[in-house]
Amino acid sequence: MSIKSLLLTLSLLLSFNAFAITYQDAEEIFWKHFNQSNNGITTLIRECVYLFEDGTTDSYIGLNLREIHNDECGGDPNTDVSIAFFRVNENRELWMIDYLDGSYQRIGE
Repeated sequence: MSIKSLLLTLSLLLSFNAFAITYQDAEEIFWKHFNQSNNGITTLIRECVYLFEDGTTDSYIGLNLREIHNDECGGDPNTDVSIAFFRVNENRELWMIDYLDGSYQRIGE
């Protein structure tokens, strides 16, 4: 392999790995904030919500927080309600959407 080919290959590999945060990192950042008292997200306990990856791009990882409806948590088991959408960017900042205007507001530290 020529030096030029090697450099091109390395450049491509680095560009694909430029986004250094993983879903697991984003999830950890979210739960760290969620577990704080008065988290500003919901009054539901962690056992009554679940989180999944939603709308991830090359600049952030999208997260969707949803309610669990069952005997322990209450609610209609035939529904799956979204509480809020979040983003975690490569700077490890957590952002939550403002449903009124569609903008994202930074939360947590």
